[in-house]
Amino acid sequence: MNDLRQGGPVGESITLAELLRTEPMRAVQLHALAGLDRVVDEVRLVDDVEQVRAARPGTLVVLQHGIARTAWSTAIAVRYAWERNVRAVICELDMVAAPSVISLAERLSVPLGIHGGDLAALALELSAIVAYPEASRARLVARCAELVAQQYDVDSILAVVQSELPGVQVTLHTPPRHTEGQATAAPEPSIRVPMGRLDVRQGRELLATLERGSVAWARTVHAVLEIARAQIIACEAAAQIGLAQRRQLEEWTLRQLVEPGPRGGGHPGWREQLAPAGPGGQLHRPEARAAAERLGWRLGPRVIAGSIVPLDTDMPVDDDLDLTLAAAWPQGLDLAGPVRHGEGWGVWISFEDELETGSPEQARTLERRALRTLSATLQRCLEQVSIGITLLAGVGTPVGADGLATSLRHAELAARAARDRPGQPPQSFTDLGARAFLAAVDGPALRELALETLAPLASVEDGIVLAQTLGAYLDCGGSTGRAAELLGVHRNTVTGRIDRIRRLGVDIEAPGTRLGIHMAAHLLGR
Repeated sequence: MNDLRQGGPVGESITLAELLRTEPMRAVQLHALAGLDRVVDEVRLVDDVEQVRAARPGTLVVLQHGIARTAWSTAIAVRYAWERNVRAVICELDMVAAPSVISLAERLSVPLGIHGGDLAALALELSAIVAYPEASRARLVARCAELVAQQYDVDSILAVVQSELPGVQVTLHTPPRHTEGQATAAPEPSIRVPMGRLDVRQGRELLATLERGSVAWARTVHAVLEIARAQIIACEAAAQIGLAQRRQLEEWTLRQLVEPGPRGGGHPGWREQLAPAGPGGQLHRPEARAAAERLGWRLGPRVIAGSIVPLDTDMPVDDDLDLTLAAAWPQGLDLAGPVRHGEGWGVWISFEDELETGSPEQARTLERRALRTLSATLQRCLEQVSIGITLLAGVGTPVGADGLATSLRHAELAARAARDRPGQPPQSFTDLGARAFLAAVDGPALRELALETLAPLASVEDGIVLAQTLGAYLDCGGSTGRAAELLGVHRNTVTGRIDRIRRLGVDIEAPGTRLGIHMAAHLLGR
């Protein structure tokens, strides 16, 4: 029996799991893995099975070719290895003999390696690693650095680290938000590597949980995590820069598409102000059209726009919030946007017009289908997106491609009006009625006028509920049934509330004040 080399000094020991992940072992088929956290003290190359019987505990045994190929001799070696607490047995077996020996190794929990190459050379390489494990660890760190540098996203980086570090569980942890007095359940890792001040999200850490291992192995894991940390920061920073550049291009392109183009001299009348930009508008500028094509935006023949706004009117739609929404927005949608516009973000879909369908009725069917599609898509997106604030959506009117600005303006008014009824599906501009004017001109003076108009309702405790009921009742043309369906209550509830409003002195039927009462009800019901 050849004692090639015993393990190095205390503190430089190497476990079986670590040894099995070294470069020489990559060509070895491993079976019956057990006791991976145990230390390997030495490697021995044997040419007689009786020599296995004399091996010291902690030895990794490599059988020479003479006894490594036959099932009976290898099986005896495995039994002796079990008796002597040998860490593992490496041999050479053909496909016919291997199954029975593998089954025996699994029953005895003796790790078995099958190698088709030069067993003596393998034993020599393994003995060098056991004697000087730090050199092997340095090679592992270098290998991890090379592989990690080839990855460009967090999941791939963590997958490389996880696959290269034996017996180590690696995660990227973000501490959950919690209020004072509440404890958060944090994992108990062996190693923590804070992502640091350059991280795009504060407070994150790379956590590694080691099953067992030496202090030297822990240092190796820490070194690999530092390399992974740097690459994660670099990848995410590059992604943020790329996303910010795209967002700037999207905003510029949308402005070019919706801002009115130059017109003739003189002060335009109201008809000219409301008319969409014609052939002289920005839509037909080559640079705007080229930018839209690069972004993959489809424009027409007809479009319907949507708008997304924060529920909180004081919430600024700044760069940070815009990038957060862009990163969280679902991918693979047949939808342009969201692009920052107005009080929030604009989106739109394109569909065919009557010239291509050949029938006005077919065109109206396409419009209704497009409206339903956009509304449902926005609803799904708002349900999936979680950015720490409540978002509302509105849907504009179907227009030609030159009228994108008009549809976006209508969609934003519908989204503003949705603040009256948060939690409802996206509002459609065509369903707003008088609420469209309120969304456009809402302000302190208008709210004060509403309080004066409906002073009887403002003076009771449930005045807001009564105002909401009155607004829905008038929206539905005095139909208690439709108003009940809109409010999600019983018809008798609506009837009772309307009767109470009349008893409080509000004359709902007076033609001269009905419109003002209608608007005031929506303002007070917010």
